[in-house]
Amino acid sequence: MASCFVGGIVGSSNGARTEHRILDGSWVGLTLDARRPWRSTHRAPSAFRKSLIAMQMDDESDTSPSDTSPSDSTENGNEGASEREGFGARVVAEVMGTREELVGRVLEMAARTDRGQAATKSQKAKMEDWIAQLEGLNPTEMPVDTDKINGQWNLVYSSVPFYKGNPFLALSAAPNLAVGQIRQVIFVDGGELRGEVDLKLFPEITGTMLTTCKVTPVSPDRLEIVVEKVTFRGGSILDKVDLGGISVDVPVERIFQQLRGTVPETFIDTSYLDDQYRISRGKSGAIYVFGRE
Repeated sequence: MASCFVGGIVGSSNGARTEHRILDGSWVGLTLDARRPWRSTHRAPSAFRKSLIAMQMDDESDTSPSDTSPSDSTENGNEGASEREGFGARVVAEVMGTREELVGRVLEMAARTDRGQAATKSQKAKMEDWIAQLEGLNPTEMPVDTDKINGQWNLVYSSVPFYKGNPFLALSAAPNLAVGQIRQVIFVDGGELRGEVDLKLFPEITGTMLTTCKVTPVSPDRLEIVVEKVTFRGGSILDKVDLGGISVDVPVERIFQQLRGTVPETFIDTSYLDDQYRISRGKSGAIYVFGRE
């Protein structure tokens, strides 16, 4: 989130590279994408999958026949396969049930605490615990390397005040400015991340802050972010006077050069991603939970 509301070559063709490496004691070929150097045709199994395989192997060794006839062996083998399939289905069901329960807890707490802005210390501690458990059950091993991460996301929870996630929202701490919906639109292949924040200024003046960022995938779970432009766009007054024609661009690069001496750069690491929800951590360790639009 951060400023955008934002972690032996043997041949080559079409921008891809083929390497051979030793994985699990065997030589395997990997075809690597030029834009995402970690992408390969071989993916090491996750810890969850490894443990599932190990338990299935143990189950197989315990049930393997010794002094049996061929027909008995066939019957026992079929029974063993059915048992293993049933075991795997039960494990998957339990994991999915646990994920759904944790997601429900996170969403409920986020709603009760105004997206984390009114959360107490103990409430934040509970959220961190639930989120850490969800991260351990992440169903998407390489979030940045999948189309799931693309699209529009609405901020559900932030572990830090909004203005810490976006310095241009420093005035959100003032009582006369309310932060409405916060959206993040990601298009990794296009190298773009757009942040949109709805604002309401007392008495009834509305507007939207638009932040355009360049994103670069640097690992299977990290996106490097560079803020390029911030624009304040008018909305309306009392829902009657249209301010849509008012648009003000903020010279982001010049401001940051004067304040910090550098162009605003940061990154987000996506630690959990499913079809509906995404959990990302910013450079400072702040936690952001998003729901798909």
